[in-house]
Amino acid sequence: MLISIKSIRFLRTVCSNLISGKAYTHNSRSQKPMASEGAEAADLRIRESVTGISFFKSQTLPGGTKELSLLGVGVREKSFANIITVKVYAVGIYMEAEISDRIAPWKGRQVDEILKDVSFSKALIEAPVEKGLCLVLARDVGVAQFLRGFNEAIAPGLKAYSKNCSVDEVLADLSKIFHGQSLKKGTIIYFTWVQPSSVQIAVTKEVPTVMSPSFSSIDSGPLAEALFGMFLGVNPVSQAAKSATVTSLFS
Repeated sequence: MLISIKSIRFLRTVCSNLISGKAYTHNSRSQKPMASEGAEAADLRIRESVTGISFFKSQTLPGGTKELSLLGVGVREKSFANIITVKVYAVGIYMEAEISDRIAPWKGRQVDEILKDVSFSKALIEAPVEKGLCLVLARDVGVAQFLRGFNEAIAPGLKAYSKNCSVDEVLADLSKIFHGQSLKKGTIIYFTWVQPSSVQIAVTKEVPTVMSPSFSSIDSGPLAEALFGMFLGVNPVSQAAKSATVTSLFS
């Protein structure tokens, strides 16, 4: 039996790929590059400019009940001894569409004016709509170090919103969720505020797809308000994220 030159070349290619561990797919039609899929993925995300981390424009967060829209992104930076500043995480702020009804009284005003308005920040934080925070670590962080900085930022809000609950107890419950976690660069931390007072918290290495990652729940109105006060209050930990959120709400 005679074997054509074309067949010999084909067999050589198959053998070469098997030896190198590559898969070989034979198709009579030419394989098209998947650049279009990358373009589609890019269209579904918004990139935070300082860290380069991207966030989905809309998603249902872990423990959430509704699809939320991304309103703003920013970076949380931390200074040490006023000498060095490091990027800790990028943050995406999500809310359901009904938030627009709650902020109608501020329409027509300048963004710079709204950003300084205490009554606006209060209305935005306390609006009874589902909200979410998506934090993506921009560097490796020890759990103790992360909690120390996070608790330091959230404590003032907890004290302001707490009436009949212990701030220390709330912080202790929050710390338990992070105990034993590995907070490496790229780790995603979700906080989802499901009305009226449930905070769903998930720490994961992967973006949720069909299956949502496991999450823990803390029922605490003061924690929910303090969490979002960190990012939407008059003195947010990421001014860029709040500015982007306000701009998006009134654009």
